[in-house]
Amino acid sequence: MQPTTISSSFEGIYNELKRDPDAEKKYFVRLIMGDLSRKVTRIVKPIVNWPDPSKSWVGEPVAFLSAEIGYPGPTGSKQWMAHVFQSTDTTDQTNWSPAFALRQKDEVSNPPDDWEPDVTYVRRRVHLTEPMGITDNPLVKVDVEKNVVDLDPEGGTPTTDNVLEVRADSAGKLEVGPIDIDVVLQDNTQVVTVEFKASGHKHDGSERPVVRFQWKFDDQSSPRYWEIFTGQTDYAPIYDYRVTVDVKGTLFSRGMAWTGPWTSGLGNGPLMVHVPSPDEAGVNTRRMEPRQVAVESPVGQPVEESKPSTSAPPGDESGGTTSPITAPPGSPRTESVPEKKEEHIVAGYNVNQPRVEAPPGEFGETKTTKKTARTKKTVAEKTEKLEELTGDKSWVKL
Repeated sequence: MQPTTISSSFEGIYNELKRDPDAEKKYFVRLIMGDLSRKVTRIVKPIVNWPDPSKSWVGEPVAFLSAEIGYPGPTGSKQWMAHVFQSTDTTDQTNWSPAFALRQKDEVSNPPDDWEPDVTYVRRRVHLTEPMGITDNPLVKVDVEKNVVDLDPEGGTPTTDNVLEVRADSAGKLEVGPIDIDVVLQDNTQVVTVEFKASGHKHDGSERPVVRFQWKFDDQSSPRYWEIFTGQTDYAPIYDYRVTVDVKGTLFSRGMAWTGPWTSGLGNGPLMVHVPSPDEAGVNTRRMEPRQVAVESPVGQPVEESKPSTSAPPGDESGGTTSPITAPPGSPRTESVPEKKEEHIVAGYNVNQPRVEAPPGEFGETKTTKKTARTKKTVAEKTEKLEELTGDKSWVKL
């Protein structure tokens, strides 16, 4: 209802409006019928590399994109039109073209302060999927720090552009890859581990975690990929990485390991990681000596060390070995004292022990000769055992 009334015959209305053109608003309400020549039109285009289910490292973990275009109504409040772009219904030719009837400033009460008749407001969002688990693919690490990324403020971004883009990579993305190492692993005992840490903090203020990649002999030719969707539109891709090399040991020898210093990286794209050698500056090395294995000792029996004999003959305090004793001419025949040999204990046996032989008896084998036979057999068995334990075939069989 208008506060000013006129007669049904419109008597005098022409002259009234001619004298005061602004008087039209007292008598009539303007209804916009949507004249095509007076519309504000926008074209919205999605730009996203949709994920490829068959290749985890191809594409971005985007569920869908959304866009809203707003234009003030008669009361000044923004009227929003929304659209969703999904991978199932989006092609290279897909776009969205919303249109609004053009209004003049005097046709909008309480318009936004920065508004002009050709200005619209845009709100764009990137809706991300849940990332893969950290152990799902050892070659690809993807972290989504914020599931819904607002590319524009809540009230929208004022613009006069006719073509608008909704880009998924505007979500503050860190994308490093392919990642390779500059060495060749020779066998499966060598493992290279690289730790990555992105700079800055998450949107909630928490620390970003360390991400690890491993290179082994079997997969060293496969590149690695590291991605983070921060949700921070002003994020700069800066990170640090550190390399650790492990050489596995065996049951009888321990391995070794060394860790290089932290190295800074900048920007997205491919990365060749330098693997330091143990003697480079800033490298922290852990070395383990080989374990001593008692191959000469039977299992469960300690090895006795061979010590040279330092005993001296009676009456001689100088030490040394005993020389043979000879009798003067004409004296009764006596048996010479044999040279005392030093003990050589191997595997619990004295290999320098002399053989015991008894003089042959007149009536066949005696108790002494039987003992001698047993001794020979025992020595022969010991010799074979020594050859088996030491691998040395130079032992003289008695």
